[in-house]
Formats: sequence, structure tokens, C-alpha cells
Amino acid sequence: MISLTGIRRRWARALAIALVVFYIPWGARQAFPPRNIPVSGVVSHIAVRDRVIALAFADGPRAAVINDLADQGDQATFFVVGLNVERQRRQLKEARLLGNDIESHTQGHINLAVHTYQQDLTDLARANQAIRRATGVAPHWLYPPYAAMSGPALAAARRLHLKVLLPVPADRINADQASVAALVHQTMARVRPGAVIVIHWGSRSAAFSQALPIILGLLRARGYRVTSVADLWAAAHATRSAESPRG
Repeated sequence: MISLTGIRRRWARALAIALVVFYIPWGARQAFPPRNIPVSGVVSHIAVRDRVIALAFADGPRAAVINDLADQGDQATFFVVGLNVERQRRQLKEARLLGNDIESHTQGHINLAVHTYQQDLTDLARANQAIRRATGVAPHWLYPPYAAMSGPALAAARRLHLKVLLPVPADRINADQASVAALVHQTMARVRPGAVIVIHWGSRSAAFSQALPIILGLLRARGYRVTSVADLWAAAHATRSAESPRG
């Protein structure tokens, strides 16, 4: 005769096995998210002939950066996390009024590649709503956290009319560097017509705030204009349209 205690033990073992089978792989994907998955349909660079580049900043604006861009008459793109929009509302409005673009970095800074299509769609839709409420303009671009994308994530972005920006790793700069000089050197080494350079804030973000006026001055001396991702995209397509044969 099987005792009640024996049944409980069997159920406990079965539950433990189920947890191992289903949750450990999920936890591993969260701890070690897939990166740089090649997905067709994302924008990694924008081909132009003129001396113009786009600067983009992940995780929102900084007051010093907004002021430095305005002083030089330049614009940039700020990719923001929806959950941070309310806290950054004043700076986002100021950045938008000065001609900068405010775009999506998802609602919860999630790894889009490890979620379902519906989960990605819900997250991106919430980010769109938050940004629209704060700035009056819905985003048109998405910069995925962890540089992680998948087919379902791309489909969700397209459903919401979001173009996906995923620059090559060499065009992403971690602002958590040891010195202003290092940040200036790294940024200028990536400059070429049509480059899209994405800055990731770190614990030493103040160093990049100090480096930015130097970078903007050097770019101007070399004849470069600094603009947003959307403006660079529009300029590239306008040039192609003008060069197309007319019948």
C-alpha cells in the first residue's frame, strides 16, 4: 500500500525535475543573452557621400550633451527606455525642441531576442506610447538593448512602423572609459561619411560629457555635420531619389 508520504515525495521530485527542465534554460538565456544575431532588415549603416554623421545616445539624454549640441548647431538621437521617460520628461522635451530625435530603446530595456512576438509587441507599443506622451511625437526608430534581435522581434518592430538600428560593434562606444582623451580618440577613429556612432552611458559618463565639445569641434574642423539618425536616413534617400533617372 502506497503511503501519503510516499506520494508527496514523488510529487516533490517531479516538480523539482520540471523546474530544472523548464527554468534553468530560461535563466541561462537571461544571464547570457544572445548578441549580434544576424537578422535581415536592420540598418547597420547609412550610405551617404557628404561629410555628415549621426550621433546617437543609448539610455536617454544628459543636460550637458543637449547644451553642447545646441551650442554647435548640431542634432543627435536619444534612444530612451519607456520606464525612464517620466523621470527624463523635462530633458526630453528640451532635446526635442532643439531639433533632436527621441527614439525607442524598448519599454523595459528587455532582451527582445528571448521573448515571444506578442511580448515584444506589447513592450515596444508601451514604449511608443510613453515617448509620444512625453514629446508629442511617436518614435520611428528602435535601438535594441544588448544589440539582440530575432525574427519575431523584427516583425513586432515592423508592425509598429519602427526601423531597427543595429550598428556594427565597432561603431558602438562605451562611455565608461578612463579618460577624456581616450573617448575623443575612439570617437574620431570611427568618423566617416554616413557613420552612425552610438554612445552607451556608463559610470564615467561625465568623461564623455567633457569629451563631446572637443569631438564636435574636431568634426566641424574636418567639415563634418552632426545630425540625427532619422535626418541622416532622410538625406541618404533624398540623394538617391535625386540621382535616379527620370523617364
